[in-house]
Amino acid sequence: MKLKVICLLIVTLALGACAHPGEHRVPESYAAAPEDAAYLIGSIGFRSSGEHKSVNNFSRLIYRRKGVEHRGDIVMSQSWMFPVEIHYEEPGRKGRMFALPLQPGEYELVNVHFYYNNGQVEKSWEAKEDFSVPFSMEAGKAYYIGDFLARGYWGKNIFGITIPAGGHFVHRYNLGRDLPLLKAKFPELAEKDVVTLDLDAEVPPFIYSSETAATKGLPATN
Repeated sequence: MKLKVICLLIVTLALGACAHPGEHRVPESYAAAPEDAAYLIGSIGFRSSGEHKSVNNFSRLIYRRKGVEHRGDIVMSQSWMFPVEIHYEEPGRKGRMFALPLQPGEYELVNVHFYYNNGQVEKSWEAKEDFSVPFSMEAGKAYYIGDFLARGYWGKNIFGITIPAGGHFVHRYNLGRDLPLLKAKFPELAEKDVVTLDLDAEVPPFIYSSETAATKGLPATN
């Protein structure tokens, strides 16, 4: 088993030399120069304690430009091999800001992906079929998509031991906290008009609004 873990580490680090799997991914065909870009901004984090604590190595929101097959992702890494900078820490939650310079146009969130690997067990979860949470962006503006908090689902194995069983995101708007952090982290946003996207991001069991999460017997999300 020790050999398996060492081999996994070597392979992962080799891949990491090319691309950090904990970093947000913008397809080449979506990329835009700062002066021409529409910025997709927001925060992504994870539940760090409590009933719905997340222990997944990576929690991802998958997006794409409408009519295009290439996909990008917004990532929260909890992997010790691929650590990321934490921009906020609150009771029961930690997270980071993101600002993606994209070509103007019509986009949509289409899936989620949760990945877990403890060196002995490797699992991943995603929606069997793509969904669509659409939004549009114009050049020269920054579009706040909100705060996405990854939380864990838990189950039991055949021995009755509690084990990770996937995850879900809780979506809310927290511009008062996020905007100062975003502008401090990404100076290019300082002169941008910020537009809050009005998302219908209710895609159970993968994405819930904070209001729904609080009324479905899940812990309140503050």
